[in-house]
Amino acid sequence: MGTEDWKFLEHTADIYVEISGKSISELFLHATKGFSELLAPARLLEGPPDDFSLTWKFNGDGYDDLLMSWLKEMLYYSQVERIVVTSADIHVLTPEVIEATIRGKELNSEEWLDEADAEIKAVTYHNFRVGEVPGGYKAWVVFDI
Repeated sequence: MGTEDWKFLEHTADIYVEISGKSISELFLHATKGFSELLAPARLLEGPPDDFSLTWKFNGDGYDDLLMSWLKEMLYYSQVERIVVTSADIHVLTPEVIEATIRGKELNSEEWLDEADAEIKAVTYHNFRVGEVPGGYKAWVVFDI
């Protein structure tokens, strides 16, 4: 997997990605889609409409803090609830708050675990950052596997 919105970078043991977006909202949406595809094979995310919807609201101290909270919550839902967030409608996004409606799919854990390329254990602070770049925003994230 890899697109211009979400690409793998070299890292010795973990998964290191660079996420791009023309706006900060687009960056969060690309992070959501890319992380969903890391958590579960694309084949399992296709098909019937999402069967889970919820409103998330996080407060933070900057976009990097908000993106970290966002990704950690996605990981929590995948590990504990066996739900992969597949899309989001962002209603509010400032450096201090994000509020969005998220949707996801509940996955059969045996099928999911059998087909996953790697099990994501954590979203790490190592090399983590969000920044404005010419033409938009980028984020760099390392996932512990």
